[in-house]
Amino acid sequence: MKKRLLSAILSFCMLLTMAPTVAFAAEDDEAAPQNNSVLKGSCGAEGNEGSVQWALTDDDGDGSYTLTISGSGAMADYYAQYVQRKDEFTGDIAPWRRALLSDTNAERTTEEVVPITEVVIGDGVTRIGSGAFAYTELTGTVTFSKNVTSYGDGVFARDTSITAVDWTNFKPTEKITDGWATSYTEEHIAIPYAFFDGCSSLATSIIDGTEYSGKLVLPDNVDAIYVAAFRGTAFSTVDFSDGLSRIRAVGSYAITKLANMTEFTYPGNVDFYGVNDEGQNNVIQGGGIEKLTIAKDVTELPASFCTNTENLTAIEFESGSQLTKIGKMAFYGTQALKSIDIPSTVTSIGESAFADCFSLEKIELGQIESFGQNTFARCSSLETAKIQGSSDVAYPSNMFGTWGSGHSAAPLKTLEIGAGKIQFSLSNKQKDSIETIVLGDGVTEIPNKFAANCTKLTSVSLPDALTSVPANAFQGCSSLKKVGISENSKLQSIGSGAFVNSALTQIYIPKGVTSIGTGAFNRTPITVFDMSDVLAGSMEVGDYAINNWYASNEKKPDWKDNFKYIYVSNSGVANSVKAKPVTATMRSL
Repeated sequence: MKKRLLSAILSFCMLLTMAPTVAFAAEDDEAAPQNNSVLKGSCGAEGNEGSVQWALTDDDGDGSYTLTISGSGAMADYYAQYVQRKDEFTGDIAPWRRALLSDTNAERTTEEVVPITEVVIGDGVTRIGSGAFAYTELTGTVTFSKNVTSYGDGVFARDTSITAVDWTNFKPTEKITDGWATSYTEEHIAIPYAFFDGCSSLATSIIDGTEYSGKLVLPDNVDAIYVAAFRGTAFSTVDFSDGLSRIRAVGSYAITKLANMTEFTYPGNVDFYGVNDEGQNNVIQGGGIEKLTIAKDVTELPASFCTNTENLTAIEFESGSQLTKIGKMAFYGTQALKSIDIPSTVTSIGESAFADCFSLEKIELGQIESFGQNTFARCSSLETAKIQGSSDVAYPSNMFGTWGSGHSAAPLKTLEIGAGKIQFSLSNKQKDSIETIVLGDGVTEIPNKFAANCTKLTSVSLPDALTSVPANAFQGCSSLKKVGISENSKLQSIGSGAFVNSALTQIYIPKGVTSIGTGAFNRTPITVFDMSDVLAGSMEVGDYAINNWYASNEKKPDWKDNFKYIYVSNSGVANSVKAKPVTATMRSL
């Protein structure tokens, strides 16, 4: 069946001579329109419906139709799936499209593509309505009429055979708002929402006779690209310093899912705005992106900035980066990314910012002041985390964890944290992997069961700022032989079961400790307790805090009743220890 070679032609032209009118088939007649027929009607904007007319013709009888729009004034807006919100727009799909559906009574949400291969616009038409030519077989190059001064949303959405667009006569004069974004109300001369959304063959721009193969280039009168305008097209180059230098605002999804774009530089002088009050802004999503560069003047990466990109392996920040914030889910699902050098200027990382980055192996962060929940959740290859932190930062409970089923938590081997309050526990998800924990002197808090049952952990140093070792913090660390505590430690209490079933052989208790909880050092081969610097007049000591207890029917280790040496400097501490059953020699210094 012969197809027209040039179609999707939007140019001012002589009106076609109309063939004799053929009425629509009756409602109970399911036969398709006959060859050489003319289907026609009115399509003017509300209040002036009869001022603009449409006609479908199939002159050569091959089943491919030419749509002619004639008359004067503005066209009406029409529904097209994904172009309007169903609950906000009550109108039907374009009548020419409905006339060619296999089921003319189909729901308006249908995504059926109809065989319109060419569109001709009369020179009296001033506005092309929303959804006007969506879901058609327009083929080749789209050109525009200089008499059209306004365009609706999604005019060419899902027209997968369009290959090029000639912007030379694209001259809208009406400033419009984004048809999808609910929180962005600025008006621009813009490429409307979903204008070429899903046009998967569109790869060439033309301006004043110059062809830009593979490159998205827009005329100088356009200063904004609205939501999803070029989503899923075939452009390989989108450069806001060349060809798009006059663009000042870009909506979410405008350039997502570009299968041929492998590299992209995110500029700092363009407002990439979100679709709602949550600021969700998918600048990059899916597609073929492999390398992403963040310009040095970017100060914030928005929520959902670069998500679900399967091929992205390199993220680079230009020298002199001013970045301070990485938003919620900014790099969620960046599945091939193995490492990222985050600038030291970054102080805030949002919820799930790197969640589901399955290949990420190592992260190093500077003086972060805030983290969102699930920051590195389900990063199933992450073995090393080094974070300088800050005094007030809180490390959330599921920072390195998981949720749902089928995905693993980060298998951390090395954890280094310089400052802040740790709220996550390694006891469930990292207990079989963690080997090294380094806590800087700025760490002021760790949770109960922080490293419980971490059987590969051999040593740990407690930070000077820590005031409490909470209950069961290092319980069951069967290889833990050394706990470093300095003379400058501010430690005040050691919780119940804090080191139960560990491999400690000696421990230094710093001067400020006033409480050792029940079973704190129970079932350990410890033989030396150095309490010589403790200043308290008395100490609260729980049952079996120092001595080992086993049930009569349990198998006991050889060191169970080893003699213990306890060094004290005052009688109050000595009396507190003596009040508990202990096999030991008490030495006052």
